[in-house]
Amino acid sequence: MASGNSGESPEVQPQVQTILRRELWLTLLFLVVLITLVALAGVFFRAEITAFANWVYHRLGFVGLSVFFFLSEALVTPLPPDITLMIVAGSELRESWLLPVLFLSFLSTLGGHVGWLLGLKLDHTGLVRRMLGRHHGWSVELMRSYGVWAIVLAALTPLPWSVTSWTAGALHMPWRSYLLGSLARAPRIILYYVFIHAAFQGL
Repeated sequence: MASGNSGESPEVQPQVQTILRRELWLTLLFLVVLITLVALAGVFFRAEITAFANWVYHRLGFVGLSVFFFLSEALVTPLPPDITLMIVAGSELRESWLLPVLFLSFLSTLGGHVGWLLGLKLDHTGLVRRMLGRHHGWSVELMRSYGVWAIVLAALTPLPWSVTSWTAGALHMPWRSYLLGSLARAPRIILYYVFIHAAFQGL
C-alpha cells in the first residue's frame, strides 16, 4: 500500500460517503437488533445461555477469555467483540463486571495498536492485502479520505476494528494520530456491554 491522499479517482469520495452513511445506519440497526435479540434470549433461553457462558468461563478462565478476546481484536477475524461481552454478561463475571469489562476495553484498544504495528511492519510482504481480502479496497479509501476519523468510526461502529487498524498501519498513519482515534474504542466496549447486560437481565 502507498501512503498519502493523492491519486484518488473521482468515484472514491461518493463511495466513501456511502460507506459512512451505511455504517451510521447499520450502527443504529445493529444496536436495536442486538438489544432485542439479547433481551429475547434473556427471556426464553436465560438458563441455557447462563449455563453455556459459565461453562466457557470455567473452561477458559478469565485469562483464557481475555486472550481469545485480544486475538480477535488484534487479528483480522470475523469474530465480533460482543461474543465475549455476552459471555461476561451470562456468566458469574456479571456479578462484578466493571473491572473485567474495563480490562477488556483496554485489551480491545491494545489489540488495535498491535494490528496497526503489524500492518506497518508487514505491508511490504503483501500479507496485509491477503489478510484484508475483500475489505482491502474500501478500508484503504476510507482511511485516505478521513484519516483519524476513520479510526474513530471503526472504534464506535460495526466496521471491523482490526481491518481498519491494519490498514492504518499499512498506510503509515502516524502512531500519535492512530492513538488519538483509538481512544474511542474503550467507551464503545463499555457502552455495548452495559446494553447487553441490561437487555439480558431484563432491566
